[in-house]
Amino acid sequence: MIGRPADLPGEVPDSWSVYFTVADCEAAQEKAVELGGSVILSATPTPMGPFAVLADPAGAAFQIMEISTPPEPSDH
Repeated sequence: MIGRPADLPGEVPDSWSVYFTVADCEAAQEKAVELGGSVILSATPTPMGPFAVLADPAGAAFQIMEISTPPEPSDH
């Protein structure tokens, strides 16, 4: 789990989301579009590696992430 970003704009409610790890975020994003999905947020850098928010052909949103720097272990 990750914390809520302090700079999150507006009144966005807390939520859950599914992340899939991928070897290459941009290539996976392109493949999703090729297969009928869509891009909600294009590949974006983060401290752990790039991620993107995609939707399947029916509109269900999910995230993909290329982890280049694993997160530190947590006691939670």
